[in-house]
Amino acid sequence: MPSITEIKTRIAELKETVDGVLGEYVEGISEHRLLGELRETPGMEWMQGKPADTLGLFQRHFLLFHVLYLLQQRDWQAQRAHLEISPLKIIRMPYRPGLSGLQESDPLRSYYLDLNNLETTTGDEVDSMLDNFWQRYLAGEGRQEALQALGLEEPVDRKIIEKRYRELAARHHPDRGGDTEEQTKLNKAVKILRQYYTS
Repeated sequence: MPSITEIKTRIAELKETVDGVLGEYVEGISEHRLLGELRETPGMEWMQGKPADTLGLFQRHFLLFHVLYLLQQRDWQAQRAHLEISPLKIIRMPYRPGLSGLQESDPLRSYYLDLNNLETTTGDEVDSMLDNFWQRYLAGEGRQEALQALGLEEPVDRKIIEKRYRELAARHHPDRGGDTEEQTKLNKAVKILRQYYTS
């Protein structure tokens, strides 16, 4: 990955290349596929990197989304299209004033358009963001199963979860003649739910 200064000089070139690739995928393209297309484009070899290099991966992701939001603004101001941006699908939709317009305040757009976020983010911060993402993802994935293990249904909050856990733990704890396997299941469920319900 080139230095931040070099990257800034390459943004115009990257913007033009991304624009061209998007023109070839009228049905939309995922971020993963788009990055793959860029890596295969002559002159874009600097977009390649090692999978274990989390900071480099973040920088490539950030730079791509920076360029996508620049294209989104350009297309909208020219009233030619509305570029919808997400990691799973990036697609140009027909321009429609009003409902499909750019929101006044879009935190993601603001974040990616600010190159200071690219320049100042460290490898430790990227690792921390990834850890937080996976904790929340796994908590969400197993949340319903964990609620069922405690005999709960939505709506619930942390207080209800903790109360129910204490009741069941008192009943199933091995020191009180309970089932070790059932207690392990309860412990796992409450651990997942504590990540999801923080208050």
